Amino acid sequence: MATYVSMVTWTGDPRPGPRDVRDAIRRRDDALMRAGLHSVALLPGERECAAVMVASVPDERALGKLARSILPDADVTMEAMRFDQELTPEEYVVCRA
Repeated sequence: MATYVSMVTWTGDPRPGPRDVRDAIRRRDDALMRAGLHSVALLPGERECAAVMVASVPDERALGKLARSILPDADVTMEAMRFDQELTPEEYVVCRA
C-alpha cells in the first residue's frame, strides 16, 4: 500500500459544500477507513469545496475511486503525490519562520 496526500475538489450542480462532505464521511466512515482513508481536512472557501485527503491505497486509480466514493454524485478533481516516496530537492520547499 502506498500513502498519498491529495488535494481534492468536489464540484457539480448543485454545488456540494463542506457540510455535504462531512455528512457523507460520517455516514460511511467505517467503510471509507477500510478502503484506506486516514483523514480529510476541509479547506476554507466559499467558491469551491476542497480538502486535503490522506489515504493508503494500492495505486492512484484506487485513490480516485476512494475520493469519488465520498460524494458519488459530485464531480471530483484531484492532485496527488505519494507521501512515502523519496523526493528530490526540486520537489519540496522548506519554510522557516
